[in-house]
Amino acid sequence: MKTLFVYCSSDSVINSLCRESAFRRAGDNSLQLAACRKSFLKSFLGSRGKENIHSTYDISMESFDRIIIACDEFAGVLPVCVTNFIEDFDFRYKTIDCIIFGEGRFAAKAKDALKVKFSLSGGTVHSCVNVSSSRLKREAEDVLFSVRHSIAV
Repeated sequence: MKTLFVYCSSDSVINSLCRESAFRRAGDNSLQLAACRKSFLKSFLGSRGKENIHSTYDISMESFDRIIIACDEFAGVLPVCVTNFIEDFDFRYKTIDCIIFGEGRFAAKAKDALKVKFSLSGGTVHSCVNVSSSRLKREAEDVLFSVRHSIAV
């Protein structure tokens, strides 16, 4: 089973924790990493068609059985590059797990938005969890390890 781990955060510490997490699990070549790094304003207010995840990385969605997507939220809104990624690919027959970096009702709103967007693109969201970015940064914890009870990695 090949897994694509896509992450998007405006926080450089969270980005490095995601990158390290993927590199720890990439030894058997079953995990591929894709990142969308932007400034805070470009992440949430960016224009359509610029700096999409798939334009930066050559991703063939047919080769993946599972997608793990990790992203920030701002007042319940998802980053533009994540919504573009979801709209541009066909996720039929894919298992999707989502990680939202945030807490509270806005994180719950972002989780609902991700579930709806993936279901409209044909995907099935297996699980969607939120993780406190401040806790991750404080403990410098492996992102995929921190959600291991909710998402089988």
